[in-house]
Amino acid sequence: MRWVSAIIWAATLAFFAVAFALQDKASWPEGGTGPIWGEVAFLAATQAAGGALAGYLLATLFGRRGVIGWIVATVGAILVCLLGGLLGGGLFGLREIIGGGDELIQGLIRLGFGPLNAPLAIAETPSLAAVLAAATGLAHLVIQHMRTKSGPQAR
Repeated sequence: MRWVSAIIWAATLAFFAVAFALQDKASWPEGGTGPIWGEVAFLAATQAAGGALAGYLLATLFGRRGVIGWIVATVGAILVCLLGGLLGGGLFGLREIIGGGDELIQGLIRLGFGPLNAPLAIAETPSLAAVLAAATGLAHLVIQHMRTKSGPQAR
């Protein structure tokens, strides 16, 4: 059950990281070509790692029955995005944070903006909210099925 949540949220947060980065493509050096793609891939990987850990830790918020279950799943999705973004932002800025000096500030900024990847991507392109809703529904329904199938001990 926890691994299913981890996989769903890893993919979701990686998607939002790439979507957020692509929205700012006009300000990239060399018009969006060149070495920036390595940074985008690293951002996606760190956000996926943060999403997987957050999804694993908060998996129990998904799969409950009824309207209350959907409300808890929605709150869980928001928490997973924020916690996963924080963890991913910390991983992304770890090089600068460890290095210290002038790069420390940049690393701390990356840490602070990590939780905002999904909300800012959705704010820029509101149709991306459908991706978050789909991930929430998928996690909730799959985990609910797993709970029902495995009996009361999984609840």
